[in-house]
Amino acid sequence: MNKTFIAVAALLAMSILPAGALRAQVPAPSATPAPDPHVYEDLGMRVRVPSPAVLVGYRRLPLKALGDDPATIAAWVIDPGKEDMQTVQLQMEAYNAGPLEGFESTFEDETRPQLEGALVKDKAQVTLKNGMPAYWLSITFGSGFDSKKTYAYIWVDGSRGVILSITGRIGEIDAAKAHAMLDDVEAVRYPAEREAP
Repeated sequence: MNKTFIAVAALLAMSILPAGALRAQVPAPSATPAPDPHVYEDLGMRVRVPSPAVLVGYRRLPLKALGDDPATIAAWVIDPGKEDMQTVQLQMEAYNAGPLEGFESTFEDETRPQLEGALVKDKAQVTLKNGMPAYWLSITFGSGFDSKKTYAYIWVDGSRGVILSITGRIGEIDAAKAHAMLDDVEAVRYPAEREAP
């Protein structure tokens, strides 16, 4: 009887809450947080962003839900709410149109008009922790005190183009800090045939 009363009371409490009250506590619609808030993992990759990064959003999108533009899949912030806040983003888009070089070139072409004064530098072909081919690059953008810098790994896994980046104010972030935040990443060919229908 006691358990029944508790269940009825809980249902009643939920029914009198405003429609979005419970949803507001979830980082993103249909999000399923990873057991470790510093880790994003799917069939084609494992990304670990170290502390002090704080998870602010996480979602899984099936391949068929990805479009031609990068969708943010996970995001973390460092020093949230402060002037020197930095953002780590994991983005993906559907991409099976060819080699890594083509995706990287498209990324640059699409990024330049979106960011004021964007300058892509330090581009190099590298490998991720487990040997997956990737590009490492930096982008400087903005002007004056609002100038920012993004460092990113870019790779393709046969079905998706992936961008793992960190952005912060110039002077607050450098290549060494970016590597410390982004280097714990492994990727393989995405096994689209194993994706749940």
